Amino acid sequence: MLNESRRSPEGDHCVTYLSEGEIPFGPEYYSLAVDGTKLTTMTFGGTGKWLSNTLYAAEEWLTTNRSEGPITRMVLIDASKKQFARFKIVAGFINPQSLVGDTMTYLKDMRTGGGAESEVTLSAIRNWEKYA
Repeated sequence: MLNESRRSPEGDHCVTYLSEGEIPFGPEYYSLAVDGTKLTTMTFGGTGKWLSNTLYAAEEWLTTNRSEGPITRMVLIDASKKQFARFKIVAGFINPQSLVGDTMTYLKDMRTGGGAESEVTLSAIRNWEKYA
């Protein structure tokens, strides 16, 4: 996947994955731009999903070193407010699932085997950071 754009459900916002490299014998990694503004300090895997017209969930990679990873965390992006929140670090991959009411669900696929479903109440998030 090279430089792929994903529009929000109503088309108001766009997340663009910009190819930054590839792990040897592994997947590509990316930087992200939201409505044309690049999130400059983060590296992402290709997993991401629009949960609503303004909320996008993406998988941040904390290393691209094959022998150390995967080490990831969920990043929730609010495109309308130009802010993001980072979640707990996981030794494995994450996969955003759904948003029902005020509750976001995502899966953690642990590198030690097995997985777990996690839920986050959006109104409880306090660590929002501006990106523009």
